[in-house]
Amino acid sequence: MDLYLVSGFLGSGKTTLIIRLSKFLMEKGKKIAVVTNDQGKYLVDTAFVNAENIPAVDVQSGCYCTNYPDLLRQLEYLQKKIDPDIVFAEAIGSSANLSGTVGAALLQTNDFRAKALITLADARLMLRRVKGEPLPFSENVKAVYDSQINESDCLIINKIDLLTKADISVLQQEIPRHFSTDNSRFISAFCRRDLQEFFEHLSRIRSSALRNAAPDPQLKSEAFRNLKWYEQQFELEDPNDVHDALLTRLKDMLNSFEKQAFRIIRFKCLVRTREQNHYSFDISPSDPLSWKILLRDLHSTKASVLINARLLRETALR
Repeated sequence: MDLYLVSGFLGSGKTTLIIRLSKFLMEKGKKIAVVTNDQGKYLVDTAFVNAENIPAVDVQSGCYCTNYPDLLRQLEYLQKKIDPDIVFAEAIGSSANLSGTVGAALLQTNDFRAKALITLADARLMLRRVKGEPLPFSENVKAVYDSQINESDCLIINKIDLLTKADISVLQQEIPRHFSTDNSRFISAFCRRDLQEFFEHLSRIRSSALRNAAPDPQLKSEAFRNLKWYEQQFELEDPNDVHDALLTRLKDMLNSFEKQAFRIIRFKCLVRTREQNHYSFDISPSDPLSWKILLRDLHSTKASVLINARLLRETALR
């Protein structure tokens, strides 16, 4: 089976791209499976993927680098149970040096063809980066962000539908001046043509180049020390409608983060209603308000809520 490692900073759209690309390939008769990765025991990404009827397993409580045996076990499980043609392994959003650790080890196995390390970047955040504008995180976190891009076999500038043509032109000119990657694609995960062209391009990569772009260990340690993990799972029930109670609960949670001087780097939420409808959304610094619109059609007397979030101490930005 062909294995693609999918990297990218928090909020870059990894899970959405994997789901959209997986469904596109499944329509063409391909057997697809996904491995997700995060720090908690309630993994929203796994729930997101399974909700789309795509086989998914997870590696919990840390990145692939520190849980490599668990990653191998999950890949072996998928191979025996599903025998997929393609597996997308989505790495934790704050991972770094995947190429030098996981990628190098996978290339030495005979059971999986480790084809490429794909790195996603939110087009809006990348535009701020190359224009030298302030970023919503500290310099040590920026070092992790940059290393993810420099080690990639294929850099995906995602969410280009949210930029103007002029902004995209700026990115095309400036990315080669700021990063060592020489293989970039500009896509929207919601465009079928982009997905087809991207996978055709990806299929031509024979194996990872194992680019060495590990960040300075001290900067990496400082970045992880300032990034905090938050997860919660809860149920809501109301004989009339849980909609307003859910909005209040989420607003109170976000206000609590602000009072504690935490900035949201990524906030993922999955809501399942009694009627088995699914509502998923992501709050990021680039898009802090659209979640309210996404939930406007949610009406039920009972809902279960699953939340994963990455927070950054505001003091780390000073």
